Amino acid sequence: MKKYSNTVWTIFLLYVLILLFSVHSLVIFIAGLAMLSIPVGLRNMLIVDFHNRTKWFNVVMTIVDVLLLAAIIWINIK
Repeated sequence: MKKYSNTVWTIFLLYVLILLFSVHSLVIFIAGLAMLSIPVGLRNMLIVDFHNRTKWFNVVMTIVDVLLLAAIIWINIK
């Protein structure tokens, strides 16, 4: 779990750095932060409740987070 949390933070920090350099509007930046923070909150809630689902949930949410990052960065570059 600790390793996964570090991965999330690394992705989050990279995301913030990329946005700081490429952001075109504060609205996209805030929307991006909200999109990242909501899945993290849901993930933490589900980890507490469903220990058996934790591993697969982490895998799925990591994929979702990466896709969200790619989409937001692509929108910013475009």
